[in-house]
Amino acid sequence: MTKKSYDFTTGDKDVVVFENDQHIIGKRGGVVVVDTHTSLLLLERGPPPTWYFPTADINMELLESIDLSTHCPRKGDASYYRFKADGAAAKPLVWYYKAPFEPAKMIKDHLAFYFEAMDEWLVDRQKIDNQASIA
Repeated sequence: MTKKSYDFTTGDKDVVVFENDQHIIGKRGGVVVVDTHTSLLLLERGPPPTWYFPTADINMELLESIDLSTHCPRKGDASYYRFKADGAAAKPLVWYYKAPFEPAKMIKDHLAFYFEAMDEWLVDRQKIDNQASIA
């Protein structure tokens, strides 16, 4: 499953990022949005485990940038995309760090999806229904 790991501490939070070679497919509206063998799995105290996917493995034509940004003290300033087919009032679907802080630089050029915003997740052809089970 994993090849290499990175870990860093910022403030009171430890963060570990694992390279992951599992075949992961994410679908929305029956359409494959992400299909990869090269994700990163980010674990930190508090939030559930989160996959970060390389932009090259995401169908970016399905996504549209929205005017929203947030700040994470461990990773930096996040920007967001929505699913184009959902229309202008759609909730954010994806976030990313265009210029992550140095300790989190491995997530640059990677996007993370809100797990529950996708209709289906497959890991090595097995359906995954719970974000906590991805670690």
